[in-house]
Amino acid sequence: MIDTLQMDGITTSTIGNITIAPRHLKSLLKKSSYYLDYDPAERKIRFWANDGGGGVPIFEIEQASFENAEKIAKGLGLENESDGVACHWHRWNPKLTLRDDGSENAERLRMEMLRLGIPHEVQRDSELGLVVHDRIHRLSSGWTIEQLLIEIRNTARIYEKQLAATP
Repeated sequence: MIDTLQMDGITTSTIGNITIAPRHLKSLLKKSSYYLDYDPAERKIRFWANDGGGGVPIFEIEQASFENAEKIAKGLGLENESDGVACHWHRWNPKLTLRDDGSENAERLRMEMLRLGIPHEVQRDSELGLVVHDRIHRLSSGWTIEQLLIEIRNTARIYEKQLAATP
């Protein structure tokens, strides 16, 4: 039997002790940032994603062990936090934002991101720019198209492992 309920304002489905937010699962598992937490006090696993618009739940598993959380994290290709938190795993993927002014140069940048498989979003703007790690690089601030292409290529090189993986 499947029950429908609200979790953090999102409609979810519950099957046994597993709660899944299916609407988000399809859209977020393309390329995003994923997190898995285990709460030993509640014996609960929570898997969620954040693609820059705020964290959204994907599923929760109740009455779970730490070993279950570890197996799921490993199966999803998540890495343990470097700060030594044993109950938190993650996978971060890069995402760029193209500020598209409708020019041929904007199309060159977009095509380069597509060619390299970098997740990105396109926002209409009156001025061409590229947002990399929350910093905007605009032509008016001295950046050239070639420098923006280099930024895109550097992102692909730095995050080669993440970009090659499937969710």
